[in-house]
Amino acid sequence: MELNPDRLAIYNYAHLPELFVSQRLINADLMPSPEQKLEMLQHSIEFLKNEGFVYIGMDHFARPDDELALALKDGSLQRNFQGYSTRRGTETWAFGASAISQTGPVMWQRYKSLEDYYAAIDRDEMPVHKAYTLSADDILRKDVIMRLMCGLPLDWHDLDLEYQINTQVYFREELRKLVELEADGLVVCDAVSVSVTEKGRLFLRNIAMIFDAWLPEKATKPSFSKTI
Repeated sequence: MELNPDRLAIYNYAHLPELFVSQRLINADLMPSPEQKLEMLQHSIEFLKNEGFVYIGMDHFARPDDELALALKDGSLQRNFQGYSTRRGTETWAFGASAISQTGPVMWQRYKSLEDYYAAIDRDEMPVHKAYTLSADDILRKDVIMRLMCGLPLDWHDLDLEYQINTQVYFREELRKLVELEADGLVVCDAVSVSVTEKGRLFLRNIAMIFDAWLPEKATKPSFSKTI
C-alpha cells in the first residue's frame, strides 16, 4: 500500500497446461482448492476495503474518488476485454499476436503464434485469425451479462422495451436456473427484476454464465469450482 495506487486488479491464476507448456511443470495437486481460493478472495476484499478501496466487482478495486467507483455508484459502469471501464460504445483496436478487437457488432482476433502472425504480414495481409459478427441474440445476452457484472439489476420491463421481446418467455430456461441460485443466496428474483446479492458478487462469472449461449450446457450449471 506504500505505492498508494488508485486502482488494483487481483487476478486468479488460470491453470491451462493444455495451452501453456510451461504450466505442465506445475503440480496441480499442490494448487489451492476452490474453497481456499474463495477464502483468499474474501480476505483480499476485506483487506482492501479496510485500506479505503471500493470493491468494483470480480477482480477490480478502486479508490472512492476514482471514476470507476463513481461509475459503479451512478450505474454507468461498463466492462470490456480489459476489465471494468467507464466508457460505453467505444471501439477496441488491439495489435499484436492474439490481440482481440471490436468495432460495432464485429469482433476479430489476430493470430496467436508469432510464426503465423508474421507470415500474414509478409504476405501483405491483415494477420487476422478469426472474426465474428454478433447476432441480435448475442447483443441482447451481452447487454444482460454486462448489467449483471456491473452491479445493475435486470429490469425485465426495460429489456422488453429496448429489444421488443418478452424476456420472461425468451429467458424461460435461464430464469429456471436463476431460481436455483436464489436458493443459494446469490440473487434475488421477483416478477420484474433480478438483482445480485452481496454474496453473489463473489460469483458474478457463474451467474453471468447462465446467459452465455456459447457455453456448453454442462458449463452453465451452478458449479462454482472452475471459476473461483
